[in-house]
Amino acid sequence: TSQIPIATHCCPFSDLAELEKPIPVVDSSEHGPLRCNRCKAYVNAGFTWTNRGRQANCNLCGCKMGVPDHYLCSLDEKSQRRDRNERPELSKGSVDHRAPAFYSETPASVPAYVFAIDVAEASVSSGVLAQVCASLRALLEHLPQHVPVGILTFDASLHFYRLDAPEARQVTI
Repeated sequence: TSQIPIATHCCPFSDLAELEKPIPVVDSSEHGPLRCNRCKAYVNAGFTWTNRGRQANCNLCGCKMGVPDHYLCSLDEKSQRRDRNERPELSKGSVDHRAPAFYSETPASVPAYVFAIDVAEASVSSGVLAQVCASLRALLEHLPQHVPVGILTFDASLHFYRLDAPEARQVTI
């Protein structure tokens, strides 16, 4: 272990920086995006292809699955799809999929904000936890009204908090 504090800040649908290219939108028509049969991962640049392009292998769970006729493409001498550079989902790190309504089992809902905070002794003693709490306090003022907010803390265990009651309750796993 390096003992270097690290954090991840994800901002889906944030504004692009000046030099960033727009995220491509993939419209899979009425078929919907190709997904793994087992883990439901969307087809991506990490999928591998065998059997002359008729079989896809999921890079997340290893499931082998047949490729539907509408998505078939021959492979080159390196077993890469010949259309990979024309398909953003096979050549880019991020894409947005426009999926048909049947792809969602539940109607779209308001996105939630979930904050995961390291509360281990190293985080406390280094001052990282205090800085995270100060930043979070300032950020909460700028969130849209009536959006769900979740907070979980972790050290050797996960700690979830119920915030919708008069007094916050903690559940530890």
